[in-house]
Amino acid sequence: MEPPICANCETPIGGKFCSNCGQEWLQGEPTLKDWGREVAQEFFNFDGRAFQSLKLLFTQPGALTLRFFEGKRASFVAPLKLYVVCSAIYFFAAQQTPFADSILRSVKVTSSGSGAEERKRIIQDVMLEGAKIFEQHMEHVFIFAVPFTALASYAFFKKRGRGLLQHLVFVLHNWSAIFLVLAVLALLAVPMPFFRLLLAAGFVYQVFAIRTTFQARWPESFFKSLLLSWSTVFLVVIAYGGICVKLAVDQRVKFEEAQRLEKPASGVEP
Repeated sequence: MEPPICANCETPIGGKFCSNCGQEWLQGEPTLKDWGREVAQEFFNFDGRAFQSLKLLFTQPGALTLRFFEGKRASFVAPLKLYVVCSAIYFFAAQQTPFADSILRSVKVTSSGSGAEERKRIIQDVMLEGAKIFEQHMEHVFIFAVPFTALASYAFFKKRGRGLLQHLVFVLHNWSAIFLVLAVLALLAVPMPFFRLLLAAGFVYQVFAIRTTFQARWPESFFKSLLLSWSTVFLVVIAYGGICVKLAVDQRVKFEEAQRLEKPASGVEP
């Protein structure tokens, strides 16, 4: 009996997996269970790497990054894959706690004088609409936040002799942990505004990660963790603020246009 042929590389298969490309041999059409197992193996690789990675990530912040620097990569989940999975878990959990409500808790709107209540209502409407737009595109903001934070880390620790890509790995690992912490807090509905939650989670974790990864002393770890955390929050605030400014300008233009159209009509005698 001739051995089966690998559908991927057309190499004869002598076992369950192809010796040439590693693809699993399935007899007949793949079932939904086969697809589900393949997805789980692709993202989590349930041969111990995911659990070992998460264990180091939370019990020894910064240790996973050091293992990667030492070349011990096959034993752990790749940094980018870990980041993608953890961020996906957070964005799913965040749907349970509307970002817009958190934003409105973060900022207290005050106004005085004639028309104060109307101005307050308009500002709150702009903030609410801006929060909804930001929430829809939050993952895109963090795509820019990762390299931005990596550049900041590279600038802060340039004398440590690590390259930019190594700082990118450091940031990916940090954000993987932070996203999982934020996901748990979101599911628990912790009553803390988003920006404070983001700053607190990032700061605390990065203090320990910096100390381990860059062999920094406690004062330096605290100070530079605060800088890294604020750099990320700054980028998020700029993105959200830009959306709100754009909405406010658009609303102002519509208001002036409506007034301009009303003037001729008000001047016409009956």
